Parts: sequence; C-alpha cells; structure tokens
Amino acid sequence: GWRIGLVAFLLVALSSITHLGRPFPGTFPVGLVDRIPTACTLLNPPHYGGLVILRRPDVTVSLDSRVELHPLRDMTNVRFGKPAQEPLRTWLETASCALIVEGSPVDEHLATDTGWQATGREAGAVLYVRKPS
Repeated sequence: GWRIGLVAFLLVALSSITHLGRPFPGTFPVGLVDRIPTACTLLNPPHYGGLVILRRPDVTVSLDSRVELHPLRDMTNVRFGKPAQEPLRTWLETASCALIVEGSPVDEHLATDTGWQATGREAGAVLYVRKPS
C-alpha cells in the first residue's frame, strides 16, 4: 500500500517541478512581457509590475494603481498642488509602452489614441507601444 502511495506522490511531484517558480501563462502575459521593447518606460497596473521586474530588469515599471481605475483623459486633467506630486502625469507623458488589462479604461483610451499602437494580446492583457512622433 505505502509503495503505491509513494509512487503516486513522486509522479505528481515530478510533473509539478517542471514549472516551479514560473508564472502561470493563463494568468500572466509572459509572452507580452518578453516582447516589451528594450529600455521601455512602462505604464502598467501593479499586478504586472513584479513579473516585469523579474523578467525584464531593463524596463522601468509604474506601480500606480490609478492606471486601472480611471480613464487616462481624466487623469491627465487632474491638477495636484506641486509638479513633484504628479507622478502619474509624468508616467502618462513619458511612457514609451504600456502593458494594460484588456477592456480596462486605459485599454479603451489607448486603442483610440493615434499616438499608440497595440502590438499584442495575451492572457487578458494588451501591449501598446508609443508611435514615434
């Protein structure tokens, strides 16, 4: 009896060890992260930030959760007391690419903005790249 249990345990363990430490591709857009342009300044929601930091240390990430909560056109019109307190506006103006949740207000905005181009979709995310001006 215990030998059958040990064999079953080892089969499950061995099949699981091949993906240990790797993000689940159905949940995280691993392929899109790998396709982010080199040295990009990325506009992204916080839950993608850690994956990007681990896989792409050459990419500068944003961890501002407002990116997913408000339409970009509304956020660019927000006025703060001092320019130093406007980190989101700086990201919106200087980001060269964006990894965004598909169907979010940011996705809807960038999809219609002629300055941005969608370059891929995966696992509920969209990768946008700012067009050269």
